[in-house]
Amino acid sequence: MLQGEWTLSVYQFSSNWKELMTLKLSLLHIKKERPNLVQGTTVFYFTDNSLVYWITVTGSSPSPELHKLVEGICELEFELGCILQPVHVPGFILVDHGTDGLS
Repeated sequence: MLQGEWTLSVYQFSSNWKELMTLKLSLLHIKKERPNLVQGTTVFYFTDNSLVYWITVTGSSPSPELHKLVEGICELEFELGCILQPVHVPGFILVDHGTDGLS
């Protein structure tokens, strides 16, 4: 799991953009460090963000910025030879689990 803080230049972007970018950066990290790790597998993506969930399920967004990100995510999914399976999890479950203290 990747963790970190966004730089000041990224604060202008929406939380939806940041969440999609985090997914894309995670896939890029796998592609760079261990490209065969997910080949032929299903990669589960758990999110409490219902909009990001639907964008990743449909592979589309009316927002040009979000659509560009999800296109890149779909390309990485193809390049890695995996299937991305988004799962919507209510925020309170992630808080109870200790995964997302910001929800």
